[in-house]
Amino acid sequence: MSRLQAGARHPVRFSLNGKPCAGDAEPRLLLTDFLRHQIGMTGVHVGCEHGVCGACTVLMSLDCFLRDHPRPDEAAIRDFLSGHLCRCTGYTPIVRAALEAAAEMAGDVSGEKSDA
Repeated sequence: MSRLQAGARHPVRFSLNGKPCAGDAEPRLLLTDFLRHQIGMTGVHVGCEHGVCGACTVLMSLDCFLRDHPRPDEAAIRDFLSGHLCRCTGYTPIVRAALEAAAEMAGDVSGEKSDA
């Protein structure tokens, strides 16, 4: 991979909610800022705004975890998330979302929701 120039804007392409998304960003731009200010996704939660609370890493790490553990239970998800610092929710909505994502990824569309 080539090294990016710090002051230059570089093309960024990814899938957002199943739809292609693209824009230009400097390497130091936070994903939350890109999503909120350049794409207009203002519902994106901004954690500590300093990169220390872990809120910005929850999606990327849960994605990998769910690929390796396709049918986790609540205890496994809570154990996995123990390294993320979440001071605002007590993990409840994150655990609920992870359980729902695991069920969806596994093809379980029964519609059952967790009380996580």
